Amino acid sequence: MTFSEYTLENTPINARPQCPKCAALMYLARITPDKPGFDLRTFECPRCQHVETAVVKFEQAAAKNEDTPAKWAVIKEWDAWVSKHGEEARIGDGMFFFAYLQRECPDLLDFKYPGDKWQAVHGWLLREGRVRPLGENESIH
Repeated sequence: MTFSEYTLENTPINARPQCPKCAALMYLARITPDKPGFDLRTFECPRCQHVETAVVKFEQAAAKNEDTPAKWAVIKEWDAWVSKHGEEARIGDGMFFFAYLQRECPDLLDFKYPGDKWQAVHGWLLREGRVRPLGENESIH
């Protein structure tokens, strides 16, 4: 897939678009919140160090089912996790936590969601005030 074809609808979070300069596969370097309903994804090329960004819209199906057992199980796990990893929790707006869920608690990610489950978890953490929106410097939970 070329970088210009990258959209959330046709691409999973771990997809690696081609660099438009050298055609190497790019890495997803970071995801940061953008305006509501959108994320800013930054890709870096390991060969030529070219950087590309893409603003992607995501389904907010999780917002429609705000009080699901899955959401509250994830929030409860966040609260326990952040008490052990305070400084780590402040980096990456929950990305370390999501990686922890994938590695240590995959059963908590066994919920129905039409898109990228990172988007659901990140949205829950944002709406419950556990992580900060982009640009806010206050401490979190």
